[in-house]
Amino acid sequence: MAPATLTGYGGVGEIGGNAFRLSDGNSDLWLDFGKRFGTDHLVERNGLRPGWNDYYDQYLKPRSFRYIQDLVALGLIPDQLDLYREDLGGQRGNGLPAAVIVSHAHQDHCGLIGLLRPDIPIVTTATSKAILQSIERTGGYDPEGEFLEPRMKGKLGRTKDGILSARPAYKTGPSRPFQTPDGLGWSIEGHAVDHSIPGAAGYVVSWAGGSLAYTGDFRLHGRGRALSERFIQRIQQVDYLVSEGTNVHGTGDGAGHGHSHKSTDDEATVEGRIEEEVRRADTKPGTGFVGIGYPPRDLDRFQSILLAARRLGRRFVITTKQAHLLDTMRNAGADVPDPFQPSSGICVYLDAGGRGTILHQGKGTVPVAGPDLRVTEQSVSNEEYDRLLLLDYPDWETDIVQKARTGGNAVSAQDVARDANHFLFSINFWSIKELFDIFPEKSAANGLYIHSSTQPFNDDMESNNRKLNRWLRAFNLDRADTHVSGHLGQADLEWVLDEIRPRHLIPVHSQHPDITASRYEARTGQKAMLPTYGAQMSLG
Repeated sequence: MAPATLTGYGGVGEIGGNAFRLSDGNSDLWLDFGKRFGTDHLVERNGLRPGWNDYYDQYLKPRSFRYIQDLVALGLIPDQLDLYREDLGGQRGNGLPAAVIVSHAHQDHCGLIGLLRPDIPIVTTATSKAILQSIERTGGYDPEGEFLEPRMKGKLGRTKDGILSARPAYKTGPSRPFQTPDGLGWSIEGHAVDHSIPGAAGYVVSWAGGSLAYTGDFRLHGRGRALSERFIQRIQQVDYLVSEGTNVHGTGDGAGHGHSHKSTDDEATVEGRIEEEVRRADTKPGTGFVGIGYPPRDLDRFQSILLAARRLGRRFVITTKQAHLLDTMRNAGADVPDPFQPSSGICVYLDAGGRGTILHQGKGTVPVAGPDLRVTEQSVSNEEYDRLLLLDYPDWETDIVQKARTGGNAVSAQDVARDANHFLFSINFWSIKELFDIFPEKSAANGLYIHSSTQPFNDDMESNNRKLNRWLRAFNLDRADTHVSGHLGQADLEWVLDEIRPRHLIPVHSQHPDITASRYEARTGQKAMLPTYGAQMSLG
């Protein structure tokens, strides 16, 4: 029997974009299928492989009718055309993998599964599936984000009358199968781990000739440390360990990155720091406004902010997208707060979407433009106002707006402006424009912004960070930073490897896997296996 093989198409000498094909000679499994975002200036400086954002941006996108071929030509996705949707330029084939295992719902691990053929099964946790469902529902229309319900793109279709058309009647394709690992021809075990997103799991895969543990991303300093510890105990007998090493750094220019820079020790430290910064801001004269930016799907961070807000006597104001995520997860059985229950200490912010109708609440009039482009105020009833308000939001958001208003915990910019010191307000670079409505008189604005997210580590993030700082200066907001990495620190990683002592170590998801390999060999005398992009590694 030929030995099993492992081939890396992402996460090889880079952070993120994990995509590893495991083959036992009869069938394949994929360990994640993530988006390789890229690193901009580090590509040329350090010789890294370019990623998605090194070629594309929000305006320059792949062509829909040759989506797959274009991405393959640039080396941004694995060069196996029969893996992908035919409507995007994939090719029909018979060699389907048994499944794609998704370790967690971060884009660098799952961000390309929307491109896959819809008959390829996905194995992941129920929580991760719920998060992907919310991302898909509240996101844009790029095909790589169609995790559960692919929508036809890139090819002609037919109208209801059967006529060929570029706008076919069928917009939604077959539902992608999410299933348990049973019946796939492999022995697959999922084990919950601690990471900066709920639902993260490491996996143990066994075949006739061996076994492999895949960590995905994990850590030992979050609220779920015990989960990672149990996983570590389970994998002490596997033959091969494929482990992340995000926070392993080299030396010299560009060696560090935002996953560890300015990171604190644990979530309890973040929680205390948030409270400390708000109390310090409360001693200063001004509006009492405190905004906080954080990763919305990091529910450890969400809990830290909510607990701090409760102790401070403030209501935690979240976005409608965050409310949709919590609502979707609750419907999937997750134990998370109800965003529409005022007793939770949560408020849902209704931004000035569409035509800004929310800004006219309580006035009894709305501005109406005539054919001559002149605008007049027209009186409306409460019922008419409610109808017009909902037209300002997309379908998914309409439901959230109605639930928040019915629950009595919806807030608008006027509410925040009137009692700024009663709220802890969720805001980040992408929603910073809300400051115009909270502070119509910019000269009267002041307060605090707490940045509780990863520090910038590529050109786009650094540019956005500079822009964010300009916005903060324009509205006279002081800035404080507090964050904790979602990944093992280097010392923790070495402790984990010493605990497991794998027969074979394969370091991935790191810009410096060679450092992990050399340090592991120095301590154990065992050589690690360093993958090369697109090259098969024999497991046997």
